[in-house]
Amino acid sequence: MSDALTPDLCVIGAGSGGLAVAAGAVQMGASVVLLERGEMGGDCLNYGCVPSKSLLAAAKLADMGRHGGALGVFYEPPRIDFAAVADSVERVIAAIAPNDSQERFERLGVRVIRAEARFLDRRTAQASDTLIRPRRFVIATGSHPVVPPIPGLDTARYFTNETIFTNRERPGHLIVIGGGPVGIETIAAALSEPRDAIEEIIEPFLIQKGFIQRTPRGRLLTPHAFRHLGLAEPARDPAQFGLFGQGEE
Repeated sequence: MSDALTPDLCVIGAGSGGLAVAAGAVQMGASVVLLERGEMGGDCLNYGCVPSKSLLAAAKLADMGRHGGALGVFYEPPRIDFAAVADSVERVIAAIAPNDSQERFERLGVRVIRAEARFLDRRTAQASDTLIRPRRFVIATGSHPVVPPIPGLDTARYFTNETIFTNRERPGHLIVIGGGPVGIETIAAALSEPRDAIEEIIEPFLIQKGFIQRTPRGRLLTPHAFRHLGLAEPARDPAQFGLFGQGEE
């Protein structure tokens, strides 16, 4: 094993957060080591922001064709080729990937090591056969999808954000578990009027199950919802936790 590297900064994770820190630090004169075990660009480039926006762009074009008649412009019903849409998503990722690439960051002066990091002690990390003892660490490892323990899910075909954007076949139906950015953008791409679907289908179910309630101040999570999620009910004004504040979306 070689002598330990002693940079000013060691960034663990080459996603959007880690890359921004590494680029900013090295351009301000700091010595930087960047560790990444997977794809450069992380979720944003490969499994999140970039592919989801590409999918939304395709969905918007299809939806414009469906609703042009309202403005007096008429189109034939669009024919959706899911394989071609997946190819388009891949091209968008490939076009942006050089901005997040190992080569670009090495040209900036960052030492990039493509290996999994583990801490040996509070001051030392190891990646492959390299030791790093920096002045400071930045941990920007991001997240990964969790498959919930739903009975029967293991026998069904399901997607996560790491697999859905390479799907090349039209799904017969789609259930999205999770209301984060990728989940909401997937709904928006799948439905021409996602808000209507959420309000007409999901909201009545949540009200029936006692998870949300309607009040003059908006739709609020109930104490039952906080208990179900394993969270402590906030002591602050509950209106701050409304799913949709009055007059706001």
